[in-house]
Amino acid sequence: MNLYQRFLKDKVEVAYFLTITVFAPNLLVAPNSADVGIAVEGATDTAQAAADIVLTAPGLSVMIDAIVIAREIFQRIKNYLVYRVAVTFQLLMFFTLSIFLFEPNEFGFTNEDVTGEDLPTFFNLPVLALVIIVILNDFAIISIAYDHVVASSIPETWTLKVVFSCSVWIGSVAVTAQLIFLAVLMNSHDPTGEDKSFLADFSYGQIMMAVWLVLSLLDFFSVFASRIASGFFWQRTPGMPLLVAAVGAMIVSTVLAAAWPFNDFEKGVEFESLSGTQLLFVWVYVIVMFLIQDTSKYFFYQMLLAYDFEGIKTSADLQQLRAQEQAGDAVAVKQPETAV
Repeated sequence: MNLYQRFLKDKVEVAYFLTITVFAPNLLVAPNSADVGIAVEGATDTAQAAADIVLTAPGLSVMIDAIVIAREIFQRIKNYLVYRVAVTFQLLMFFTLSIFLFEPNEFGFTNEDVTGEDLPTFFNLPVLALVIIVILNDFAIISIAYDHVVASSIPETWTLKVVFSCSVWIGSVAVTAQLIFLAVLMNSHDPTGEDKSFLADFSYGQIMMAVWLVLSLLDFFSVFASRIASGFFWQRTPGMPLLVAAVGAMIVSTVLAAAWPFNDFEKGVEFESLSGTQLLFVWVYVIVMFLIQDTSKYFFYQMLLAYDFEGIKTSADLQQLRAQEQAGDAVAVKQPETAV
């Protein structure tokens, strides 16, 4: 057994991750037995065929770039999962709960209060409205691939329970905010018409429109809460494609709420456009609820850290220690050497 074979045997026994660089045919046992075999620039064709990664330029610095890029991609995948689960959860839960909890006739609405078809027995939104939300969501989802992230200083690991827990929490806060908004508007309706308050001025078609806008805006705001599960949304600047996609979707939703053009293309109770004051009211409500959503998410994650759920506290401590070591190395490199 030569030196390389003994080294690889010891590596297997202690279960260390190993990368072997090869350039000659007599070292082929190394890349075949290693976890990752790398053939450096100038290696033989046989060595390149046996290796997992082939470098086409001199040096190994490109491997550092590959590791950093891989960890950034991993971060974006986790952000995508958190957002995708959160958005799906809040949409499905809202539509399900609103059907069982809100019957328009119990709040004094009649067929005279709606245009289009008769008043439904339960609160619901047109399918086309949901389709528009989903289409606009797709732009935000795609742009996550170009979001600005920070690569971890230690190898990434899957913590699917943490990802799912954070997603459900973010979605639950959004669902609660949406149901509260709907409940307030429905309970503010005055069948006698004597109440002239701002909330009582919403017709049933405008309530549907306002609820749809709240659904849309909270969905798009949720992407900013989902991209930083362990902190607040302002702690890392979003990528320009993500920012443009999210803000663009919000603008499109607001314009549609101000002048809904699709009543002729769908059956059921018609949407009624919102006034400028009503749009402002919806936006203020959504922004306040988003701040509550993001703040509660931070404290929820801190609770998971306190219990070291799925080892995330251990990973966070290791990452902080590694970051300190890297900072110390950088300082040491910058300091000039003193002559002896």
